[in-house]
Amino acid sequence: GLFGHTRLATVGKIKHSNSHPFLIRKEIMMMHNGNVQSVPSVNVKEFEVDSMALAHSLQKNENPKDVFSGFTGAACVLWFDMRTKTFNVFRNSERPLAYHSAYATTWIASEKRMLEWIMARERMNATDVKEVDSHKIFTYDVKNFRKAPEVVSVPFASTMYTGHGGVRQ
Repeated sequence: GLFGHTRLATVGKIKHSNSHPFLIRKEIMMMHNGNVQSVPSVNVKEFEVDSMALAHSLQKNENPKDVFSGFTGAACVLWFDMRTKTFNVFRNSERPLAYHSAYATTWIASEKRMLEWIMARERMNATDVKEVDSHKIFTYDVKNFRKAPEVVSVPFASTMYTGHGGVRQ
């Protein structure tokens, strides 16, 4: 797999250690678009970057469903769990996430229009770009990536997002 991540730095200083993807104890590699208000097993305020708190929570909790059931904030998250050899995808309703699969390759982007543009530029069918369902964890077995992912629904928690538009619950 190849991971790339760019985003506007919203929390913490701009420096290498605050850059995505985060690698936690050589067990979790994670990228996140959104913000983290609270997350199980971790105090978000202990970290310079809120996304780092989410990565640590995924590393500390055996079941990612427990993490996202107790998560408050906005999220589209991709992570590789080296303990289980799985690639995982999650988003809540606060953040979009799109994907396109063709030629044994899957492209994922947080902006559907950007992914449609890339597919069209590469002369691929841009109408095949789809949205990732929200409040579900998609888990892919890295040893058999062509196999359909395991899908686990995450109960809708009362998310609170503080962003440019104010606070909404």
